[in-house]
Amino acid sequence: MSGDGKTLAVGADGEDGSATGINGTPDAAADGAGAAYVFTLSGGAWTQQAYVKASNTGAGDSFGHSVALSNDGATLAVGAFHEASGLADNQGDNSASAAGAAYVFALAGGAWSQQAYVKADSPQMSDLFGTSVSLSADGATLAVGAEEALIGKGEAFVFARTGDAWSQSAALKPSNAGGLFGNAIALSADGTRVAVGAFGESSSATGVGGDPGNTTARFAGATYVFVNAAKAWSQQSYVKAFNTDPADFFGSSVSLSSDGSLLAVGAQLESSKATGIGGNQGDNSANDSGAVYVYQ
Repeated sequence: MSGDGKTLAVGADGEDGSATGINGTPDAAADGAGAAYVFTLSGGAWTQQAYVKASNTGAGDSFGHSVALSNDGATLAVGAFHEASGLADNQGDNSASAAGAAYVFALAGGAWSQQAYVKADSPQMSDLFGTSVSLSADGATLAVGAEEALIGKGEAFVFARTGDAWSQSAALKPSNAGGLFGNAIALSADGTRVAVGAFGESSSATGVGGDPGNTTARFAGATYVFVNAAKAWSQQSYVKAFNTDPADFFGSSVSLSSDGSLLAVGAQLESSKATGIGGNQGDNSANDSGAVYVYQ
């Protein structure tokens, strides 16, 4: 949602339309191509403002798998993690299955248009670039996760907008090659801090800044925080659950407060039966019930 709660973007990565661009005619000719929808609130009623498709719609691209809006609701980022182009400058190339792409759309004069087709610097098959996307409040910084299905290591990328042109400003990797790094991503409002989830990471460490060397907790998961200081990105924190267990999927979702001082991390399959805040983390009698952790 936009900061004022009056613009909502929704992804539908299984949508089957073959249209391209904005407000085309829906059909069912491109199975799993995907779409995004923008809705606006006026006078207490929601209406659909735009039906958004990629400029190179293709069956199975999963456009809409991830979406993000700027604070003013005028910049929209959409991930298509199964898009298949292996060339950043050729949208029609389909030589790299599931390399992935992201798309940026801008609203001007009440009309949406595609501003950028965004790829990693060196697209490879099964990178899944676009697994996750996040925008800074002003819409001028874009973070994209690529969890890299084949090798499972993952990478995150940061892009900056100057005028209407986007360029890659950083490629981020975790300190211990966290498993499926990039499955979730979140930027602070000013775009200088980014949290990246890696729910497939396997360290048994607990808390913040632990030892990642013991990899006996498969798919326990981790989250990494990076900061941009003096135009250089560096890893600030390696974050684990306080009750790390195998297969908890800690890092399956992440969120940062506007100023970047609070981090929330979801652990989709954590199994404690505790209720409310600060319950018994050691109890594992509610299989896959899930948990959320907050750090400051």
